[in-house]
This record gives sequence, C-alpha cells and structure tokens, in this order.
Amino acid sequence: MNFQTDFQKKSLLLVTTSIEETWDNREKILFLSQGCLVYSKKRSWENLDYQIYKGIWIDNEQRKKDNIYLQKTYEDLLIRLVEKLNSIHEKLYTERFWRILVGFWLQLFINIYFERWKTLNCVNELYPNLKMNIIKRDHVTLSSNDCLEFINSSTTDEWNEKIYADIAKKWTRIKINVIDKPPDFNKTSNRKVEKKEILFQTIKFIYFNIIKIKDFISTNSSTNNIFIYYSYLNFRSILKLKSKVRINLLPYFSYSSPKCEENSFYRNWEIAREGDDEFLKALCEIIPRIIPRCYLEGFKKLIDFKTYWPKNPSVIMTANAFAYDDVWGAWAAQNVENGSKLILAQHGGTYGVSQFLDIQDYEISICDKYVTWGWNKTDSRKIYKGPAVKLLNLDKENFDVNGDCLLVTQSESRFSWGLSQQPLTGQMPKYFDDQFNFIDSLSCTVQKKLKVRLYFKDFGWEIKEKLYDKYPNITSVDTNVKIDKLLKDSRLCVCTYNGTTFLENFVKDIPTTMFWDPEIFLLNSESKPYFDLLIKVGILHRSPESCAKFIDSIWDDVLGWWRSEEVEESRKIFVNRYANVGDEPITQLKKIFLDW
Repeated sequence: MNFQTDFQKKSLLLVTTSIEETWDNREKILFLSQGCLVYSKKRSWENLDYQIYKGIWIDNEQRKKDNIYLQKTYEDLLIRLVEKLNSIHEKLYTERFWRILVGFWLQLFINIYFERWKTLNCVNELYPNLKMNIIKRDHVTLSSNDCLEFINSSTTDEWNEKIYADIAKKWTRIKINVIDKPPDFNKTSNRKVEKKEILFQTIKFIYFNIIKIKDFISTNSSTNNIFIYYSYLNFRSILKLKSKVRINLLPYFSYSSPKCEENSFYRNWEIAREGDDEFLKALCEIIPRIIPRCYLEGFKKLIDFKTYWPKNPSVIMTANAFAYDDVWGAWAAQNVENGSKLILAQHGGTYGVSQFLDIQDYEISICDKYVTWGWNKTDSRKIYKGPAVKLLNLDKENFDVNGDCLLVTQSESRFSWGLSQQPLTGQMPKYFDDQFNFIDSLSCTVQKKLKVRLYFKDFGWEIKEKLYDKYPNITSVDTNVKIDKLLKDSRLCVCTYNGTTFLENFVKDIPTTMFWDPEIFLLNSESKPYFDLLIKVGILHRSPESCAKFIDSIWDDVLGWWRSEEVEESRKIFVNRYANVGDEPITQLKKIFLDW
C-alpha cells in the first residue's frame, strides 16, 4: 500500500490558512496549500506529520474547461444581478451600466470563490475522513465596503479562513469543530499600504496639478471634451495631445467610496434558479451576503457622490480605474448611459499573449474602443493597435557595460485569485525554486555582480528571508529604489515572469534576458511565434539553468550580443507586436479619440 492511499484513509485535520489557532499538532494534517506554511514560523510546522494538497489546476486541460465554465457562469450571473439590483434600487439601468460598475468585482469573486469551493470539494472527495477547526464568531460579516477593500481582504488569512469555513459548513461533508480562541483580526498590513498610497497620491495631486488650475477653471463647464483618468499617459504626452484635441486637464486624484454599514434589509434576496448546478447554488447563496456594500447599502451615496470631474464628457479614457475605483465606476457608468464614449488602454504586459486572461475579455466588453500595445484580434472591431500608452516617451537608457546583473522577480497572493493568476498560488514554490536554481547555476564571477530586486509586495511568502538564509552575501535591492537607477548600474537585466518590465526594457534598449517555466506562464497560440523569435536569439529561456549558462557565455560582451543583427531584428519584430509606441503616437491617439 503506498503512502498516498494510506494517508487518504486516515482521519486528517484540514488546515486552510496560516492561522495556527486552527491547527492541532497532535493530528495528521493536510495543508490546503504551501501558503499555509509561513517561513518564519518553520519551527511550528517542520516536525508535523503533514501533507500539502497540490491544487485543482495541475492539469491544464481541466483549467481550460473550468475557464469556459466560469466565463459562462459570469455572463449568467451578471444578467441575474442586473435584474435584481435594478429592482432593489428602483432603477432601469442597462446591462452595460452594471457591467462597468459591478462586473469586475463579480468576475473576480466568481473566480476566487470557484477555486475555494472546488478545492474543498475535491479534497473532501479524495480524503473522505476530513475534519476542520474553524473560528467561532458571533456574527460573520463577509461583505467589503467596495471592490478595492475586497481585493485587499481576499489576500489575507483572516478573510480566507471565513470563506473556507463558510463553504465547508454548507457545501461539504467535512466534520466541523468550532473553536473559541480567535486571532487578532484587526491587524493587517494592507491598511498601512493603503495609507502610504493615499499619501503618495496626495503629494502627487498637489505637486503636479497646481499648474492645471487655470485650465480646470476654463474647461470644467464644458461638456464637449475628453476626460483622461489613470491612463498611464504621462503629463508630457497629455500636453501634446491637448494641442490636437480638447482634453480636460483635471486633477486625477481619486476618491474613496462612501463608507456604509451592512444592513440586512438590503441582503434578503435570491438569484438562484431551478436547474442550477451545485456550484451555482453555492454562488447564488453567498452573493447576497458578500457583494460589496457600495453596490447595495451605499449605492445612492455612490451614484450621487460629488466629484470635480466633468459632466457628460464626450469621451472618457482610463487604463485601470474600473478595477480599483468604484466612485469612478459609478460616474463613468452614468456618463456612458448618457452617451459618453469609453476608451480603455492596455495597462501592462500579458495582454494579448496569455492563454488565460479573463480581465482582458472584461475590459473589451465594457468599452467602445480598446487600445492595445500593438496586437489585435480579428474577431473584435473594438480593438485598436497601439500606441502603447504606458511606454510613450520612454527614452533609451544608458547602462553600465561593466555593471551588475539585475534579477527582477515577482510574487502572487498565497490565496488564489483565479485562473488568470500567473503563477497560480500552487505554482509559487516552483517559481521561487527556479530563482534559486538560476543563482546556483551562475558562475562565481556573475554571482558576485548579482543584485536581486524583489517584488514590491511579498504577500506573506517571506522570500527575502528565504533568499538571505540561502545566500547570506547576496545583494537584495529595496523595492523603494527606482528600477531605472538599478538599470543604469547594470549591464544585463534578467526578467523572470511574463509582465511589463521586459517590454519596457525592450523599448528603452536595455540588454535583457528572461526565463520562465512554459507550464506556468501559458501563452496563447497567436503569441508563440513571437516568443519563439526571442528563444532563438537567447533572450528567452525555458529553464533557469539554460538562462544562467547563456549569461555566463555572453558576460564579457553583453553589449556585443545585444547589438547583434539577429537580436535587434527579433526584438524589433516583437516590439512592433507587443510594445509598439509608433512613429506618431499622438496623431494615432487623436484619431482614436475623434473618429466615431
């Protein structure tokens, strides 16, 4: 009898988070993911009798099937919510109104909840003798004030413990044991981050917008203008664009959603229908309890919220306000109802290349025009190729031909955000191991010149501590140091994920190599030929060992390799498709803004 089968038959304690109050060191433990095991508390778990569940999306074919199912589920639930929310608020808003305001949260929540629900049910089927300790609470409030608060909460152990407990009690056969001792749920690092971000935005607001007051006064009353908000267009580009079209140069300072308390009067409703499958039943049961309060209790305050933004602009443009700013969402949705056109601009890498990216489909669905960084889709008339707004006015950077080797890393939440997450939560340990394998495979000469830039948010993986324990003499760069300064001191940048950094480097002409696991960062069929060009010339590698070996071979003449004809030609073709700024980007944008 093998270990797996023997382990399956035994009575196991299922642990879903790193909250140790829910553990029992006397039991055989099944941890739901590696994210339960906090590195700095290794002494608490290293001697336990435990196993870690591998996750539900090891099989990419299953991931594809789930992706199709979740897309259909989202569209079905959105239609149901449109009808219900209009009824609750006595409105007749269109489906598009609610898609703009609520759609992003709904799609994200469905993905998050599906992963939690399916994981618990799969684990329960695989290990039938499961039990689980959950925290006792007199009253469980699952709703957040708005979408941003939901996003921040969904990465915490406390929120996920509540969600897992809720699912386990209602939708599994797991034996539940309620424990009295709760952790301190008031301590969260996210609040500190939010305060820093608010301070930063306030300073930026004062510094950059004093010069705009005159323009603000003269154009605020006009309705025939263009409002640009968090578009990633820098101020220089906006000024150039203003010389060609009428742009409202308003301060782009964001507003917090009005605060409100949960009220059961607004939450006593159903959207379930006869014939729903088990997951849909669970989803329909929890949505009235978890939907953010700004869409229910605070909806009137939200749509009536007073801003300095214009009334009825002819065109609204943003890159990502739909995801983090419900005040903007309500304002934009109302203006679109009244005839304003909505333009969205691609705001980062992975768009147009990833096999799973539901946010891309969502963004295209809510706008009138979608401005990519060079790629297109033949089945969508909304898509306009370039220019890459975030990459405009990026000057070619000087770099030190005798400088450092800069390793740029990323991180993702210890709790899954859904199918589009790259790497998936269960793949993060493999991703971190790849970074260590890369360092181990470098020659001593390159190792001495290596600097590691960690991702700005660790999500509780404590990768910096792991890095220093393994490599005491390595240089880890503070994330507050601007990457442009680090690049100037480097001869080569090594990117380890499919994101924005390597695209910016290509435009800035920074020597760059990359490596990532192709089974983690899945590419769509349209983009593979372009990435194959990068592989052919040594820019992209499928393993850390291959990348390290290649770097050793070019280390004494990185510039000679980067300036070679075949590398420059491959990079040019790739940039034209996925990081295209164009020869006349302002003229291109003018045409996009004015031609309807």
